[in-house]
Amino acid sequence: MGEFGEGSKGKRAAAAMTLTDIVFSWSIDDIFNDNLYKHQVDEIPERFPSVEHYLRSFVYPLLEETRAESCSSMEMIPILPYAEVTEL
Repeated sequence: MGEFGEGSKGKRAAAAMTLTDIVFSWSIDDIFNDNLYKHQVDEIPERFPSVEHYLRSFVYPLLEETRAESCSSMEMIPILPYAEVTEL
């Protein structure tokens, strides 16, 4: 994933960060922030000058989709069934 992604700390992610590292660096506020990647998701072109450009074109859309799905899943938590553990 390289230098992509910003968490609540507002710093660019380190060059060695993976998708997993970026997602786990998000705070709860980041997950619920619909604007986290708003200004970084661009329209994906039909043609690409290089393989690197092609791959980079999908990074922010992937991060935004992952954030949106995580947000949607977390919004479901209050309505999910649960059981209280009273003793072990």
